[in-house]
Amino acid sequence: MAELPLTADSEIARLVDQFDRAYAGDAWHGMPVRDLLDDVDATLAAARPVVDAHTIWELVAHITYWLDAAERRVGGEAVDPVHDDWPAMPAPTKAAWSATRTALASSHDRLVAAVRRLRPEDLAGPVPGHPYSVYVLLHGVLQHTLYHAGQIGLLRGAARRAAGP
Repeated sequence: MAELPLTADSEIARLVDQFDRAYAGDAWHGMPVRDLLDDVDATLAAARPVVDAHTIWELVAHITYWLDAAERRVGGEAVDPVHDDWPAMPAPTKAAWSATRTALASSHDRLVAAVRRLRPEDLAGPVPGHPYSVYVLLHGVLQHTLYHAGQIGLLRGAARRAAGP
């Protein structure tokens, strides 16, 4: 992907670029989230190779929750955090895992569409009900996604090692 110029008008495009790189693009940090999940089946997603750690499935649902929350906040809704940001997991079936992955992709797409609709001056505006700006929210959710992407990568390897040859 080409480098974007550093101007106020390009900040929206840079944010969109970063969200796309984190989810499915040419990510500088390593594999984007979608690629990390491409060869993860329901059994691997539900595995708990690290005691007291979240599963890949739980992490994907958690990332999805926060992408949704960010999209709603960008749209002006005062979303209260935390109470359900770790949704209960369904039975680990192929269909349920597919639905979870589809929800993640849809959440990513909706947030990126919401960011595209912003004007540069909207970035400095407050997030309803919170003491920070839309700019801080968007960078925070990017950082959050990548933090959990790293965990997914580690869990993927640990689950495969635990499953054996």
